Amino acid sequence: VRGQTMFQEPTNPTYNVGFVVWIILGVYLSLMLILGFVGWFKRKSETLEDHYLAGGSLGYIVLLMTLYASTYSAYVVVGVPGDAYIRGYSTLMWLPSMLTSLSVSLSLAPRIHRIAKENKYISPLEFIYDRFNSRALRSIFGIMTLIPTLLYVIGQFRAIGQSTEGLSGGKISGIWGAIGLGAIMLLYEVMGGMRSVAWTDVVQGFILLFAFISLLVVGEIELGGLINNAYRLALSQYIVPPFEEKLSWYSFVIVGMAFPIYPHIMQRFFAVKDERRLRTSFSVLFVLCIFAYIPSVVIGLLGYVHHPDLKTSEREQIFSIVMRDLLEIGGFPYILASVLLASSVAAIMSTTDSLLMSLSSIVVVDFFKPYTSLSEKSLLIIGKVTSLVVVVLGVIFGILIKIDLQNFFVLQGGFLLQMLPSYLLGCRFLCIRKNAVIIACCCGTLTTLTIFFTKRQIIGLDASIYGFFVNLVVFSISQVVLVKLYPSPQELNLTPLESTIKLLNEEEEPANKPWIFVIAFIFALLSGNFYRKSGTVDKFIIGFPVWAFTALVVCITWSFYGVLVSLFIWKDMKTNTNLLQGPQHRVYV
Repeated sequence: VRGQTMFQEPTNPTYNVGFVVWIILGVYLSLMLILGFVGWFKRKSETLEDHYLAGGSLGYIVLLMTLYASTYSAYVVVGVPGDAYIRGYSTLMWLPSMLTSLSVSLSLAPRIHRIAKENKYISPLEFIYDRFNSRALRSIFGIMTLIPTLLYVIGQFRAIGQSTEGLSGGKISGIWGAIGLGAIMLLYEVMGGMRSVAWTDVVQGFILLFAFISLLVVGEIELGGLINNAYRLALSQYIVPPFEEKLSWYSFVIVGMAFPIYPHIMQRFFAVKDERRLRTSFSVLFVLCIFAYIPSVVIGLLGYVHHPDLKTSEREQIFSIVMRDLLEIGGFPYILASVLLASSVAAIMSTTDSLLMSLSSIVVVDFFKPYTSLSEKSLLIIGKVTSLVVVVLGVIFGILIKIDLQNFFVLQGGFLLQMLPSYLLGCRFLCIRKNAVIIACCCGTLTTLTIFFTKRQIIGLDASIYGFFVNLVVFSISQVVLVKLYPSPQELNLTPLESTIKLLNEEEEPANKPWIFVIAFIFALLSGNFYRKSGTVDKFIIGFPVWAFTALVVCITWSFYGVLVSLFIWKDMKTNTNLLQGPQHRVYV
């Protein structure tokens, strides 16, 4: 399943890129440091909220581009082409997976944003504690969040080292590249916190957007275009996929459900100034999603046309190989390739700096703050030291020790999927019981780990999918049993959080309209072409076999459906819940 390497960054071959790439990188890195200093001068107070959420004041453009840059890592620019080279049109599965993430976010983001604003949350796990009144559950989820996020960081640092070594033709060691860029990220994060990180994401986001559009230009002008070359692909790359490949498609789509609860994504839901800015950003993200993946897939397919006989070890490097070809042409292709290569570094940094912030905030807010009486200034120092430690760990395990991450990336989605029901159901239904969540999470995690360490796939589905299904079944049974054994009293004195949830259930937001997600589920189902006979050789439509073209049309329609929901179905909240009274916590079973 592609999800097993969802966040793994590929290697780059070494070659001489010339001086233009280094000029672009120098300007870019200088701008990152300048924005770090500006963020330091613009900070309003030495508080956790100001450092980790920029005081909750992110506006339209900043929120949009920081979400965009934090979501699309270097793998989309560099790795997806390699995936397309190997798997052909099946790589389009990335598109419905990300659309699934955005659709799940429509259910979660509006509500968690309002709840976080009213309760001044900094970490997503603060909601879990307040909702279920359980420090044990908060700690369990804290560990399950830290592990996949740390793995993600290690993968990014490995990519940093490989990129700098490749760009320099081996003259700059990977470890020095990782240390240098890690130090720059650490510097602007420590100085300006989320404010600086978000501002740098704006720059990185526009670079990424330019890179994706440029990939289409490269594919059409310099590589001959997919329409004229699709017939030169290998048969296995465009026939209707076999049954196992279809299962992998749906497995990858399911794993995409968990992406919104990554802490660096959730914190951006907390940091936006108001709900209007949040839904406007989502309406644009649904469109930008299309521009992120299609160009990368096309480049990978055209890379196969021009280099069909690459060794197995070279296939995932097709992006860099195509860029090398463009550099050798000179002129405009040389300039374009230089920008694209620089954008791959920007893509890595845009994700890594956000991950550093989220790891630091979880350690401080969820593991230090509840158990100590330290001042916020002292907690901030601990947070900045934590970021330094994470950078060191990233360099050690990503560059020096080079642990094999490929087999562990499946655990990222696996752990996050275990926590997903607690957020989605916990912020909507008051009847959810703490012990049902804990039992289900433990059973699902145990299932995931057991299958992972014994047989990583069963019938084409990886361990995280089976663990998720076990979680849902066990939760349903446990919830019914606990409600029967320990019914809630007739007159329940609601906490302010529960009163907020009750009032939110009457608002015009996507979570209160189930039909929105039924339609999204139908889109996801249709995208995988489950109804087509495997092995069928299709005709091509504008360079795509009929089954892939159908999937593309479904995803584009899904994208515009998401735009309509964001702009016209999702309404800004009208109820004022700031003055709700009640006990801070209630004992749950």
